Parts: sequence; C-alpha cells; structure tokens
Amino acid sequence: MLLFDFVLQMFGNDTEKIFVKDRRKQKAKLLMFYRRGVRIGNWEFVLVFFIGDNNKTYTAKEKIMKKPIKRIGVAVLASCMAFGVLSNFGLRGVEAAGNTVEVYEGDDIAAVINKAAAGTTIYVHAGNYKYKSAISIKNNDISVICEEGTVLNGTGVNVTSSNESMVKIYGDNVTIDNLDVTGLKTNSYKVVPTGYRVCAGADHVTIKNCEVSDIGCIYENKSNIKKYNAHGIIVSGEIASAITDVTIDNCYVHGLTLGQSESLVLNGNVDDFKVINNLVENNDNIGIDLIGYEKQDDDYSEEENEFDRARNGLVENNVVRNISSGSNPTYKDSKCAGGIYVDGGTTIEIKSNYVENSDIGIEVASEHEGKITDNITVTNNTFVKNQGFNGISIGGCDKENGYAGDCIFAKNIVYNEANHCFNFQQIKNTNVITDNVFIDTASDVYEKESACSSDALKKTKISNFISRKTSFATKDTVFNVKYVDIDSDNCTITINSDKKFDGYGAKIDFSKNTLGKTVKEDEKPVDNYEENDTEDNTEAEVDENDTEDEEMVEPTYKISAPSFYTVKDLSDGSKQFTFKKTGSTNWKHITVDFNDVDLERYNKVYITVVASRKDLYLGITNKDEDDPIFYRNHWKSSSKVGTTKEVTIEIDLTEDNLDGLYIYCDATSSSTYKKSQKLTIRSIRFDKK
Repeated sequence: MLLFDFVLQMFGNDTEKIFVKDRRKQKAKLLMFYRRGVRIGNWEFVLVFFIGDNNKTYTAKEKIMKKPIKRIGVAVLASCMAFGVLSNFGLRGVEAAGNTVEVYEGDDIAAVINKAAAGTTIYVHAGNYKYKSAISIKNNDISVICEEGTVLNGTGVNVTSSNESMVKIYGDNVTIDNLDVTGLKTNSYKVVPTGYRVCAGADHVTIKNCEVSDIGCIYENKSNIKKYNAHGIIVSGEIASAITDVTIDNCYVHGLTLGQSESLVLNGNVDDFKVINNLVENNDNIGIDLIGYEKQDDDYSEEENEFDRARNGLVENNVVRNISSGSNPTYKDSKCAGGIYVDGGTTIEIKSNYVENSDIGIEVASEHEGKITDNITVTNNTFVKNQGFNGISIGGCDKENGYAGDCIFAKNIVYNEANHCFNFQQIKNTNVITDNVFIDTASDVYEKESACSSDALKKTKISNFISRKTSFATKDTVFNVKYVDIDSDNCTITINSDKKFDGYGAKIDFSKNTLGKTVKEDEKPVDNYEENDTEDNTEAEVDENDTEDEEMVEPTYKISAPSFYTVKDLSDGSKQFTFKKTGSTNWKHITVDFNDVDLERYNKVYITVVASRKDLYLGITNKDEDDPIFYRNHWKSSSKVGTTKEVTIEIDLTEDNLDGLYIYCDATSSSTYKKSQKLTIRSIRFDKK
C-alpha cells in the first residue's frame, strides 16, 4: 500500500469503473481501477491499480454502468486485490497525439480520419468528397473541423452493413464541425442508411453545424415494406454501455425517407444531452425523437433495464417543419409522425421550439406496455397547424401501450385549423396542463380517447386560455380571438385578441439557428457605407425621398353588402350578415375589396366564418361577374359549411383575385331558418410566402 499511496501522490487519482456482466446471476460486478497515463514520445506508460471484491455483486441501481476499458493497452490482470503494474504499449507507426492533419478534395477522407491518433485535429478543406467507406472514429480526443462547403457524398454507393452509417463515433471527446453528409440511399430493407451514428460507450461528443440530407429508403420491396429503416442522426446507447454528454447543435436535417425510423434520435442509455438550435424539416417520419425501452433484455435485472432510456436532456431552440408520414408507405399513408416525440424518455426539458405543419406537434407517450414516460417538461413552445392528428398528444394510444405521467405543459401556444389542440391518451400519476394558449378554429380544443380513464383525467390539472368553450370540465378561460397571423419564415405567431400573451410560445434565436436560411452571396444586402467609412456603428444616411419606396405596405380589406343583408358590427371586430329568402334575390353577394396586395410577398388569404346553420351553402368567387372563377361553388353540395362552429377557408392569391372576392350565402325558404339565417365573418388575413 505504500507504493499505492506514493503513485497517487505522484500522478493523481483517475478513477474509472467497469461494468462486468455475470450472466449466471444476471447481476453486474464492479471492477474499479485507478489509472494514470504518461506519454513520452511515442510511448505511453499506464499505471493501473485494480480494486474490487470478486464476491460482491452490484446492480444498475447503483449507477455503475460504464463503457468498457479503453486505452489500457497490454496489462497483466492479477486478482482483484490492490495491485500495481507499470506497463507500456507501442504507438510506433501511428501519428503522435496532438498532431494536426489537413485533408484536401480528392483525398480519402475516411482513411485519414480513421488512422488519426488520439489528440489529432483534422482540418478538412471545402470540396465534394466521394463516400468510399465509413468514417469510424475510435480514438479519443479527435476534432474534425471542416470549411464551409465540405460535403461527403454517398450518391450511387452500394449500401451494405459495413458502410450503412457514413460517420460512426466510438471515441470520447470527439467533435465534428461543418461536415455535411448526403446521398446515401438504398432500395434494400436489410440495411439502415444513416448520416451520423454515435455508438455505445462514446462520451463527450459534439456534432455541430452539419447538414444531413437526401438519405434513406427507396420503397421498392412492397412485400417487406414495414422493414425499411433509416436515420439522419442517431445516438444509440446500450444497457451496459452508456453514452454521456452529447450535443447536437445547429444541424440541418432534411429531405430524408426514413421508413419506420427517425430524423434525429437519441435511443436507450443516453445520459446528459443537448439537442439545440437545429432545423429539421421535410422528412417522412418523426423529427426529433427521445426513446426508451426498445433494448430491454431478459439477461438484465429490472433495475438494470431502467438504464435503457434517454434521460437528463434539453431540447431547445429547434425549428421542426413539414414532418409527416402521410407519404410514407411503411405507415400505409397514415398521418402519425410527431415533430417532437418522447417515447420512453425521462427527465427532459423541451422549451422554446417551433413546430409547424407536422402530423403531431409534440407527442409525449410510451409505446411499451406497462412502461412510463415521465418527468417531461414542455414549456414556451409554439405548435402551428400540426393537424394530421393533433397539436399535442400525451399518453399511450391504446391498452397495449404504456403511459405518460408527472409531465408539465405550460406557456405553449397551439394553433390548429383542423383536429384538436390537445389529445389525452393513457396517462397516470399527476400531469399539469396549465397556462397554455389553445386556438382551434374547426374542432373542440381537447380530445379524450378511450384509452384515457376518467379517474386519470381527474388527477390532471387543466387550466388554460382557450378560443372556444369546451365540453371538458376545466378551469379554462375563454378568450376572444380577432385574428391570428403566422410568419413561418421567422417562426412567429401573432394573436390579436382581448388578452395579451407576452412571454408565451417560442422565441427562436436565429443567431444560433441559421441553417436552411442561408443568404446566397448575390442576395446579401449591400452596405450603404462608403468604402472609407470606419466601423463605428453610425447609421447610414438615407435619402428621405427613398423611404417611401422601401416601406413595406401591408394589405387591407373592406367588406360591404347590398340591402339583401342586414349588417351588424360586433364588439370583437366581426361583421354579422343576417338574410332571408325574398324572391329572386337569393344569391346576392357580399363584396370583399383588397388593397395593396403584393403577390411577391403574399400568396394566400384566409377567411374565417361562422354560419348559423350547418346546411348553409357558401360560395366564393373572384370579382369577375361575366366569367367568375369559383373557389367554392355554391351550386354544389360540397360547399355546405357543415357546422355552426368556426370554419377557415384558404384561397390562393393570384392576379385574378388580388382586387378582392365575392361571398355568396344561400337563403332557404324553410320556416325553421327564415328569421335566423346569419353569416359572421370573423377575420380575413393574408399569409406571407
């Protein structure tokens, strides 16, 4: 022990723990060692003291699961008594640590990176690098720094099990910056094309500023259609080998065909992660996924299997758009893909994300019977038109699934024009859904599925701001919405109402999230400064005569009607038109005049109306009475409103209607409706491109 104390004083105390599987007892044994390495030239000396009790077993509950021994080299293992061995292992023929290596277009990028010694920084110059074999980073302390425009291109490559992942990371302290991967596709369901894969045992990994595109499945084998899988980025930990401290930052993941898998996913034993500032869009399955319980193994105890969960994570400042399985044949065109999905994860904070036009804005659920997704906090996010299924969904979708519990949803904004804002499935324990803003223009705000028990729902705290009364027994506040303006480019939603919602929803910081919005060189604004001006932050002088041309004029509208209608201005700014059948004046139109519609900036107009009867025929044309263009043909039964709730009608803006529209209401002679036929125009808004 004197030697032991002396060495600790000389070299310090680095402690590692090894998880050793005893399959006979289905327990884990602990081998703990003190290690200190000294590098002299091309030789590394490793001093190792092994400590352990061969008769004692440890469970996963004691949190001893760590990756296998790395960098020990050749060491003689005696008994599990305190013992020291001074050993060395040769590094001859391999680049010494601390080197820098440069890669140029035409080089074999995988060969250079794969042979780099621990501590090497690889600088990759811009270029289109042909993908030949997988980049596999197995050494520690590796940095791959790429110039803008560095692309690893897998187009035309025959995808096999050995090259299905373009970049694989096994080592610790690995950073990859600005390496774009693209083009790896296959019609084979037996392989899984993947952009980036972080493998079990890796720690302290950062993937940032990388673009992942055009990767995935070519759905040709119809008889095995459900076996297709692909990933953009996957971090995949195993029960006995955790991945810790992973950051995925400012990556652009798009144009993927994923089969049954996900765009950006952390699966299994992944502890301490950040998914921040990314743009994920235009993929045919889940956008960001945080998974647990998929790798359960009977060889492990129940406590050990609990490590099979993505946990202790942050998902912040991401933009997720156009995520839908509607065109994915492995789902038979069912729309069920979540923009963000937590399936089995635990202790995760999801905040300030913007999700638009996905099947589900966010789903917090468990697909595994008897298992729970818990301690998920979802705050200050914006979910817009995620209406293939619902804006937010919580729980397992049927009795064969698991639960969600102890989750919090607060200060989120959800806007839908179809389906519901919030969907309840199998839940348990106490969930808190308070202080959110739910605007639904076509359906009830809430939906409860049969899998959700009434007792579980009673334990849920529900108190939100909602745009319409609901059948749910809640403590909600109904507020009056005048109009909603959505700016998809800037990821914002503006709510004009009798309530103020400052501090609600996402505030996307584009200084940290720029991928997918890069300005081309010839489109960049030109400085108004003279060449000899200094950078003193002084505002450039602007000719007052030029300001009028540069000012952006917002479109406006005006509504008028003939005497066939009795017009009433309501307190919320709506116009209510009352009418009844009087001879041949059945089809008099309401006129909506548009002003200052710039078709280069605006491409749609949305008209929100409420009819007093479900079978009201509603027609809309342009203002050409001689040869009208019908956007809704009031002569056809398909133009019945069909509800007495709000309906929003979307119309493309063109040269034919930029000056306005005619709205037609039929007036029945039925005595039931004769004195009570009304159409209320709640709002008209113009949508920017």
